[in-house]
Amino acid sequence: MAEKIFDPSEEAAIEQFARQRGYRTVKEYMRSLIELDAKQTGVPSPLLQDIDEDDASIRASIQQGYREVLSGEVLTEDQFWKAVARDE
Repeated sequence: MAEKIFDPSEEAAIEQFARQRGYRTVKEYMRSLIELDAKQTGVPSPLLQDIDEDDASIRASIQQGYREVLSGEVLTEDQFWKAVARDE
């Protein structure tokens, strides 16, 4: 897909850029950008027609968690349980 949107000289860099942000493919990254733009502008996205809000929220949460792990933003088990206790 990248070859249809980006110049051949850009493909590898764009694929790496997407992976660094927690996406497996450029297609997955591009879809998330389209969904984000639709949500921010209030314009219905054709990508969201078959997904209810709960599914979109779950997917966004998983993607955010994956990006945090890749960037080293993790808690120890002790830190996690202290944070949970604060939220109760």
